[in-house]
Amino acid sequence: MFTDGSNDFTMVANQNGRYTKIGRVVHFEAECGSSSIGSASGNLLLKGLPFTSANNTSESSCSIGFLRSFNYTSGGLELHAFVLGNTTTISFCVSRDDTTEVLAQCSDADSSAFFIRVSGTYFV
Repeated sequence: MFTDGSNDFTMVANQNGRYTKIGRVVHFEAECGSSSIGSASGNLLLKGLPFTSANNTSESSCSIGFLRSFNYTSGGLELHAFVLGNTTTISFCVSRDDTTEVLAQCSDADSSAFFIRVSGTYFV
């Protein structure tokens, strides 16, 4: 479910995900998109991972395998994803250059056609 933490996006029908948990390690894949941003604003988040991540200061990185209808803000070069510590949430940030990142905003996702496939590994 895409959210800004308070307001959820309207999701399209093709929401898929799967995971494998081995001991404390979780491997996951997810794909989803939005048909409307609605009243969501603020940071772009994807919530609903199967297990709460470990409570530590090192976030687990994710890979973005496909991305459609994402509007990079001025100077944006690349979208990155990571699992926030002690949550079931993926956060997104945009690289602006080799030293600057900013959190991706809900307004960066096209309101009618945003779609993403993301995978990763994290510890519980």
